[in-house]
Amino acid sequence: YRLASASIWTVYLGKYLQNATSHIEVSFKVIRLFLHPYYEEDSHDYDVALLQLDHPVIISSLIQPICLPAPSHIFEPGLHCWITGWGALKEGGHISNVLQKVDVQVIQQDICSEAYHYMISPRMLCAGYHKGKKDACQ
Repeated sequence: YRLASASIWTVYLGKYLQNATSHIEVSFKVIRLFLHPYYEEDSHDYDVALLQLDHPVIISSLIQPICLPAPSHIFEPGLHCWITGWGALKEGGHISNVLQKVDVQVIQQDICSEAYHYMISPRMLCAGYHKGKKDACQ
């Protein structure tokens, strides 16, 4: 896997603007990358990894750990979720400089799988809107 070299990665926490740094953000070098042993590059199944950072993360009011659900947890279709990122604000547009957030709904697995030509595995979560109103990129 071509991106599995730890030395090419930098992790930023507390980052809000892509083209500027602030006193809030901290950066880390990745010293070790642990890919899931079943990861499939073509299908993106088991697309998860653990990163060992070069120094400990200090928790603050703006830098918090995420809470992972129990493996048995089911995300019901229609559930509202938040996603964040620097994706394009419109189809074919440039990525945003400012961190964006958008609310999306969990999509029924069979509907999502059909829309993505059956490339969605039971380990994947689909969220957005069937009519394409908003998603992780727009």
